[in-house]
Amino acid sequence: MIASLDELAYALGRAQALPFRKNPLTTIANGYTSLFLAAGVPGPGQTPTTLAGAFPTNESAGAFRFADPLGAEQSQIGRLSAVNSVAGVLVIYDRIWHNAVQPNITSKQNIVFPTGAQRYGDGHGVELWAEVYAALGNTSAATWTAEFADQDGAAKTATLAYGSSGAAGRMIPFDLPAGCTGVRAVSSFQTNVSHASGQVGLLMLRRLAEIPLAIGGAGVAQDGISLGLPQVQPGAFLGMLIAHSASASSGQLFGRMDLVQG
Repeated sequence: MIASLDELAYALGRAQALPFRKNPLTTIANGYTSLFLAAGVPGPGQTPTTLAGAFPTNESAGAFRFADPLGAEQSQIGRLSAVNSVAGVLVIYDRIWHNAVQPNITSKQNIVFPTGAQRYGDGHGVELWAEVYAALGNTSAATWTAEFADQDGAAKTATLAYGSSGAAGRMIPFDLPAGCTGVRAVSSFQTNVSHASGQVGLLMLRRLAEIPLAIGGAGVAQDGISLGLPQVQPGAFLGMLIAHSASASSGQLFGRMDLVQG
């Protein structure tokens, strides 16, 4: 693991450069927009189709392609630079698990969570979100509820208040109950309002890095020390989302992430 400026400088000289470019999506102001299905580089991801879901990796559609380290070395984000046409915050995260739920069913949908290798299997720091893959037909306000196992394996319930916009690309975090520091697995989903059309999924993620883009069109760069040299797990699906307030567009995004190993 890289732990000093000298080690970082050396590692950046042989870093894996991961450029990105994402076309804008129109969603809502004062919210989060997922770039998972946005056109650009990397290309759009593939919408999950099952309630059980899957663990996407760096080989999945829409992922940054990178080589995992050998031996005892670890991958870390050594530098991140970006420019976006609208102001906001760019978040880089590990997309650990995602699924598809039926938004037109108001009864509880029980999820048989998959077994096998899972990044951050202890759940610490893992967040639970909902993601709108295709625009919802009924945009009435609703409460979405998910049952999950927390970082200790205890059964817990989380909710989110879904507002009046069903735009594709919208992401909404669930409010975890007090004492929860993460999510290990998800066991059910329920909505109290039927959405006649559209596609929705649940998503477990762990944030790795955030970079403020305070002025639209102005580039920002941060080195690994400023970012905290976040570790990237082998096989990670590195996803991107934009938090934006003043605009209903996610903006035209360009940038580069340098992955270092040591």
